[in-house]
Amino acid sequence: MVLRPSISPKCAKPTFVVPEYVKKILDASAVAKGTWRPRLRLVGNDVPSVDIAIVCCNEDLSVILDTVRAALNTDWPSDRIRIIVSDDGAQKSVARGVQRLQEQYPNSHLFYTARQRTPANSHKAGNLNHVLEYTARLPGGQAPFIAGLDADMIPARHWLRAQLPHLLGDPKMAFTCPPSCFYNVPMDDPLSQSLFVFHKFEETIKDGAGIAWCTGSGWVMRRTALAEIGGFPSQSLTEDILCGNLLIGRDWRSAYVKEELQWGLVPETYSAQIRQRTRWSTGGFQAGLIMKLGLYGDLSGGLTGWQRAYTFWYLVHNATAILKTLDVIKTLVMLLAGWPVVMYTGTEQLIALVRVASAVHALLFVRQCLMAYVCGYGASCRELLCAHFLNPYYAVNHCKTFLLPKWLGGYPNAFFAKFRSTGSLPDELHERSRLRRASLRERLRSIMIKDGGSFHLCIALALVAGIMSNLKTASNLHGLASRDAFLYLLPRVLWVTTLWPTYTVAFFQPFYYAICPPTMPDRELLLHRDAAGVAYPTQRAKNPKSPVRGLGIELVNTVSELWAIVLLLWFW
Repeated sequence: MVLRPSISPKCAKPTFVVPEYVKKILDASAVAKGTWRPRLRLVGNDVPSVDIAIVCCNEDLSVILDTVRAALNTDWPSDRIRIIVSDDGAQKSVARGVQRLQEQYPNSHLFYTARQRTPANSHKAGNLNHVLEYTARLPGGQAPFIAGLDADMIPARHWLRAQLPHLLGDPKMAFTCPPSCFYNVPMDDPLSQSLFVFHKFEETIKDGAGIAWCTGSGWVMRRTALAEIGGFPSQSLTEDILCGNLLIGRDWRSAYVKEELQWGLVPETYSAQIRQRTRWSTGGFQAGLIMKLGLYGDLSGGLTGWQRAYTFWYLVHNATAILKTLDVIKTLVMLLAGWPVVMYTGTEQLIALVRVASAVHALLFVRQCLMAYVCGYGASCRELLCAHFLNPYYAVNHCKTFLLPKWLGGYPNAFFAKFRSTGSLPDELHERSRLRRASLRERLRSIMIKDGGSFHLCIALALVAGIMSNLKTASNLHGLASRDAFLYLLPRVLWVTTLWPTYTVAFFQPFYYAICPPTMPDRELLLHRDAAGVAYPTQRAKNPKSPVRGLGIELVNTVSELWAIVLLLWFW
């Protein structure tokens, strides 16, 4: 029997995966290079002075003060450290809290400041630049190094001693940055908030390639390098990433210090999580356009070829959300129409395509296993799951920011940096509190209607309908248990690289989360305090928690890989 495609080649375009394969080649090259950064410690009291900026804006008072106490407890000579709490919320309660700590630690150099905000500077970059100006007016002037902490990030006592050696040992080192670790990640991490893949795999690889990012908190930066780019840039929602890229583009170096040196809080609501991730994606897109994708221009003049390749991929990756969302729609349309996902002219050609696709899929699984060795198999699968259901949110925001005119809901300026801090967003549902959790009806209204989860549910149900339609057609044409039915379904439903199983599980996730949100204890139960009231996360709170739970993305991924191996052996 000769099988022929029922549509023209124009209707069966391949998935937008070329950049993903380029990234895998870059990663393999970085691993082959084998340049990994050692752990260092600065000992003794002959150390440079450091200014620590703790920027806040309407976060909870207890969260801010816990960060300040931990910063005061840093293992560093008190006469070589100054801590500046820069409060964009200008809260009287924060000012009073800092004053009490000044009285409790009379020998410390702790300062409070609240700037005059204007529409032109009401962003985090403006707050950080205010700290630069404020420290210039202090006795002794600016320290040679400045460090930054988010309001919710509790630093380890040795966080400066772990990072300064890299800066002191290399005069061209602009900044160091550790991973952002979290102590309130819920069981099984259903929204992939731990960032394990990014910090344990992606950033390690990038550091080996010489393109480590500044990722928002815990960083230590050389003042002379920062002055060379005019302070913190205010043209992007992700001022940290843009700042790091500008420094590397000026031929400065960066270091990723792969140690757990700080622990913070992940957003505790679905709404806050999608807003944070959307801000990161749009900010990365803005940074990419400003940097001209790392390919040309004065801002990228100091990049090496390898650095340009990584910069290009990561900045372009943020711009692909619209294409990836369209790919979901394309997959859905092809399932409902019964179109094959590959083009072939006969059974022999179909079998040859199966062999190639299965072999490639199996090799990619080997890569994922290597990634899982570093960050965990469940974490690598969940990161993929969440990336899929977040892409529509990214796509809508990208359209509003870069494409749509103002009269269609677009933003007036594509390069803006104003945003509301995640910690200041209200938690009206208390989704993760067993005692205060809102009713199922209220959660469904918020997540499915207000936050657009109904779109995801419709896509997931339509994908299921498409699968059932193909099974029914195969049964009517050939009988479901026949070889002809299998050959009919193979290029449609059973194709080894098809993403409909992953898309289906991913797009059910908002609905599942609304019905079965995780439960977390109150923040205080995740901390232990010493006699002075300094709080650090408990070991149990810091450890990842990943039992079998949720919609089974790990199972879907495993079955997909096993199916690839079965087809490879079957048709070889």
